[in-house]
Amino acid sequence: MDRLPEEGIRPFYPKGLAVLLVRRGGELFALSNRCPHLGCPLSQGKLEGDVIRCPCHDWTFDVRTGELTMSREVKVATFPTKVESGKAYVLLEV
Repeated sequence: MDRLPEEGIRPFYPKGLAVLLVRRGGELFALSNRCPHLGCPLSQGKLEGDVIRCPCHDWTFDVRTGELTMSREVKVATFPTKVESGKAYVLLEV
């Protein structure tokens, strides 16, 4: 967790899956690092409070739920997280 700044984002690729870690308000969130519209990497976007803004077309997604803020029908995948002894874990189904 120390390598991820408070109010920060960081991409990582477990087993080739593009995941975005978001640290916000002392909590850790994990979501797909690909916008469902054009596949743009959300890690190149901007974190604005509880939303991440896609760098390609300004769609915004709630990092807590993955939902597009303009419509709950569109969302990016989210993954459960936990922090133990200062280490962050993302729970992925393989």
